[in-house]
Amino acid sequence: EEFAGILPEDENEEKSNSYVSECLIESDLELLFPPLYVPDGNERILLYRELDSITNDADLKKFHAKMKDRFGQMPKAAEELIRTVSLRHKAKELGIEKIYLKGGRMNLFLVDGRSPYYESELFGKILAHLPASEFKCNMRESDGRCIITVENVKNVETAAAFIEELQRL
Repeated sequence: EEFAGILPEDENEEKSNSYVSECLIESDLELLFPPLYVPDGNERILLYRELDSITNDADLKKFHAKMKDRFGQMPKAAEELIRTVSLRHKAKELGIEKIYLKGGRMNLFLVDGRSPYYESELFGKILAHLPASEFKCNMRESDGRCIITVENVKNVETAAAFIEELQRL
């Protein structure tokens, strides 16, 4: 009886802090397991599915170690692909629905403008931090949603560094 209401309240609290259900990434970067690295096409598809189902950094590290053990040292395209999984999860926690990594620039599309996200402490911290960021970035509004543009993002590693900077706020 003493702990009867704890679990449902915790679940509701977690849902209220989650403004985004999924973060999508669109990129012109080479993000894949090259055929020379994983020769069997069916096996590559299974690996992509397994990678997409990973939900935490510990499992991502296990997947990375398994790949190196089975196929050897990873090519850059495979390393960058694996980094996108962590990038997506971290961006989702920050209220980012889409990430475009194209032409050396990153656009972060925040949740719809009607969301309570824009009244949150998190959004306030992000807004206050952008002018002080070590990255050259700006924010604009388009079709009722905020878009943060970050210049000179040539790879997923740089994109992740910016997202991690925002996470530390």
